[in-house]
Amino acid sequence: MAPHSCLTEHLITSLNSICGRWNREGDRVPNPGVLQPDWPRLAQAIPPDMLPELFQLGEGPKSRVRDLQRVCDEMPSCTLADEILTPGEGQVRALITVGGNPAVALPDQNRTLRALNDLELGVCVDIAMTPTARRADYVLPAKHHLEREDVTEFMDMFFEVPYAFYTQPVVEAGAEVIDDWEVFAGLAARMGDTIELDGGAIEGTPSKFEVLELIRPDTRIPMERVRDEAAEGKIFDELELFVDPPMEDLEARLELSPPGIGDELAEVRNEPTWSEVNEGREQPFTHQMICSRLRNVANSVGQTQPNLRQDANRARLHPADLAALGIEDGGRIRIANEQGSIEAIASGSEDLRAGVVSIAHCWGEDDGDAGDVATRGVNTNRLLRCDLEFDAITGQPTMSAVPVTISPA
Repeated sequence: MAPHSCLTEHLITSLNSICGRWNREGDRVPNPGVLQPDWPRLAQAIPPDMLPELFQLGEGPKSRVRDLQRVCDEMPSCTLADEILTPGEGQVRALITVGGNPAVALPDQNRTLRALNDLELGVCVDIAMTPTARRADYVLPAKHHLEREDVTEFMDMFFEVPYAFYTQPVVEAGAEVIDDWEVFAGLAARMGDTIELDGGAIEGTPSKFEVLELIRPDTRIPMERVRDEAAEGKIFDELELFVDPPMEDLEARLELSPPGIGDELAEVRNEPTWSEVNEGREQPFTHQMICSRLRNVANSVGQTQPNLRQDANRARLHPADLAALGIEDGGRIRIANEQGSIEAIASGSEDLRAGVVSIAHCWGEDDGDAGDVATRGVNTNRLLRCDLEFDAITGQPTMSAVPVTISPA
């Protein structure tokens, strides 16, 4: 989330390449994926023109603002507010939000809220009345994870071993709640259309299991067997996958310095020092604000549970910085830049460098400083913008290493 995000990813991949951390012919793949198709792994680099179109840069739709493009089949969310507020062909006038919370998640909160209010139709499918849901025209209550049948579909490739977990509902769902997929299946049916998944179209009123089979039709372990055998989680040890030899006559190689990388490295080298950044400023920057995560919540998920909101999202600083500012642990501070200011509760932390303030994102509400930041936190997105510093490829705005001024509140 800091500046030069794509360059950072590229340098990490370059280091891994230099260290030889790639599949070699004959290597055993630790997790081939229980719910993945039976596709091979090749001991070679894959050239961009052999990738599916959705992974190819420059292909597919573009945003109407900042000349940003689709990446991995997703449009950059940092352009959403401008797509809503900018008139003309392609202007977004209706938005369906499923389990997301753009009111507190997107940079430049004030502009995001203006955009959400400007929509002709806002629909929110969620399990709680979030700040985004409160601004919607319709809120459709969804089943939460204890009320629905589900499988570890999204996490399948992230496990270290071929593991799967299939769960049945643990508690009975309320009369009005539905699975989120049912919203779109119902809309499609009313429009005389169908939703096509990898395994075919959703037709009639299928069960959740049948929908999961349509989402993952070619699993290494049949979905029916996963359902029957992984009710308490299971490692499918019999799955073995070994890396195949490279394709014949394919001479693709990894590129450590593709076009643009050298230019961006030069930009980093020529960036101003901290003293140069503050030169001539009436109110010098004192710290860099970095983003962080908390153990008990994921972004804004979990914040509706009082037992998970302990200490909310405190602003953590090195104790020496607190002492220099004359602030005690638990004191209230003001964090400001040209975009605005927020107040937060300070907390000393020796695992941070001096000159850094760490504060979790996606907290707070959508009404500025109203309320007690000690119990509900504060939203750092009020200090961020989407249109000043952003990655030229992904559009990722600068959301970490942001220069700020800290003072007692």
